[in-house]
Formats: sequence, C-alpha cells, structure tokens
Amino acid sequence: MCELHIALLSLHFVAVQAMLGALLVCALWEARSRRAGNEALHDGARQLARWLPTLMTFLINLGVPPLLFAQVLFGTALYTSSTLIGAYWISVVVWLMVMYGLIYVGQFRAAAGRHWGGQALGALLVGLVIAAIYSTNMTLMLHPGTWPGMYRAGAHGTHFPFGGGLVWPRWAFMLSGGLVTGGLALVMLGAGGARRAALRTVMLREGGLLACAGLAAQLPLGWLILAGQRWEVRAALSASPLYHGAEVAWLALWAVALLAGLAAALAAPRAAARERGLPGLAWGAALLAVLLAAAFTTVRDGIRDGTLRASGFDVWSLPVTVNVGVLVIFLVLVVVALAVVGGLIALALRARPPEETSTP
Repeated sequence: MCELHIALLSLHFVAVQAMLGALLVCALWEARSRRAGNEALHDGARQLARWLPTLMTFLINLGVPPLLFAQVLFGTALYTSSTLIGAYWISVVVWLMVMYGLIYVGQFRAAAGRHWGGQALGALLVGLVIAAIYSTNMTLMLHPGTWPGMYRAGAHGTHFPFGGGLVWPRWAFMLSGGLVTGGLALVMLGAGGARRAALRTVMLREGGLLACAGLAAQLPLGWLILAGQRWEVRAALSASPLYHGAEVAWLALWAVALLAGLAAALAAPRAAARERGLPGLAWGAALLAVLLAAAFTTVRDGIRDGTLRASGFDVWSLPVTVNVGVLVIFLVLVVVALAVVGGLIALALRARPPEETSTP
C-alpha cells in the first residue's frame, strides 16, 4: 500500500506543479504580450488556457487516492492535525471551486482572443493558498508534541501555524517544483508540438530557463528541509537503501534536468526550425518531471515515517489484511487510467491547434 501511495502521490505532485507553473507562465506571457505586443506569447498563453481545465481534472483525481491512503495509514495523526486547523482544511473545497472558476473564465476569455492574465494570476494565488494549507497540515501531523498547546490555544480549528518549523521550506520546495515541472512541460510542448517556429522557440527557451531557475531554488530548500530534521530521522534515511537511494537519484536527476534545461534554452532557435520537432526531447522532459517527483516523494515518505516512528507511531508495524480481489481490480483500473492519460498526452503533443493549420 505504501508503494502505491508513493506512486500515485508522485503523479499528483506532477499535476500540481505543472498547474502552478502553467498559471505563472500564462500570467507572465499575458503581461508581456500586452506590453510588447508579442503575438507568440499571446498565442502560447491562449493554447495553455485550453489545457488547464483538463490538467485541473487530473490534479484533483490523482490527489484523491493518495489522500485516502494517507487517511488509512496515518489516520490518527492526520485526523488530529486536520481537526486542529479544521476551518482552513474545510476551506480547501471552496478555494478549489474558486480556482476552477477562474481557470474556466480564463479559458473562455482566451478562446475569444481576449487577455486573461488577471484570471491566471488569481488562480495562481489561490493555488498558493491551497498549497500552504496542505503543507501546514502534512507537517503538523508529524509533530504530535505541538497538538496539546494548539488545542489549548483554540479548540475551534482557527489556529494556523504556517510560519513555524519546516512548513514554509516544504511549501517553498513544492512551489519551486512548479517552476521545474512547468518549465519541463514547456520544453515538452515546444519539442513535440506542431506549432509555429516562433512559439516553439519561446517554449523551448523559456521552458528551459524556468526549469533551471526552479532547480537552482530546490537545492538549498531541500538541504534546509533535511537539515531541519531530527538526528534519528536523518540517520534512518541514511540507513535505508530505499530512501538513501532516492536522495542520490534525486541529485542525479537534478543534474540531468539542469543540463537538459540549459541545452533546450541554448538550442531553442535551431530546435524550433526542425519540421518534425524533437520527440525524444519531449518525452525525455516528461520522464524527467515524473522521475524527479517520484524521487523527492520517496524521500518525503521516509521523512514522514521516520518522524512518526520517533514519536511512537510505526506504520510498518500495523496489521495488514489484504483483500486480493479489490486490490487486483484497483491495480487494473490504475494501469488502464495511466494508459489513457499517456495516450491523451501523446495526442496533445501531435495535435496542431486550429489557428495554426497554416504557416504564415
């Protein structure tokens, strides 16, 4: 179950970070196109607007199974932390509806040829609020020693300890991942899509630079998170082949992604001139985004298990009774769903938008 939790949570994080990165790109491109009259940036933001509702659907649906797994595996801790910040935790539903609405309004405005940078920026800010609530809850559940004091300070779920401990570094690490995944997604679209050369150049160049900026921020943030852990947690990570291997793998993937981002940015004009694009680069960028998410999600899992074990809760000691039939059905449906999603992504990469059916 833990392995399934990590796998599905990794995919959810890819969708979350891609959404945050896409919204930031759209807001910036819309502002720059309005100021400088750059048609390629306006077209790029309009194309991204068409995909955001679908991406939001993936984000939400891929987030449900990991949350259910977390409730089964860590129900006592997660239930308590959710109750302590209950007013904010429940508000996530409202914030999601607001974010969804802004994305749809932006899509309609983009389809009409109007600017929608304000809606993109609004949706991005709402996404940052949701991320702050989740980071606070998932960090709070790891520190039962703080629960009695919070309850005594207020039993109505209105206390929000965002600025304490490791909450903001975890939040910032996830947001910097939005730059990485969003940048790699732009590289994927620029390398694999049938688009005008000017737009493909922008996607490759700015996607590569955006990924590099995010990677540069993630390295010190990751060190800050690890350095802030208790010594027994760090020792457990180093002693585990799985978690230590995930740390090493993340560093290796970090270096590969940095080189890929720089290469895409520097070679953007030449790569964009190729008629058939660079499908290898497109799928390589997508694979890098998924593997980076899987590596840091595995390390995150090790930090959570080690911290809770140090507090007397060992998830690996829980009794397990496997319902084989339900598990088989679930695995089959997961494989089918991932195959469908992969097919849809491949179709999107090959598709030519209606407004680009002819080259000027």
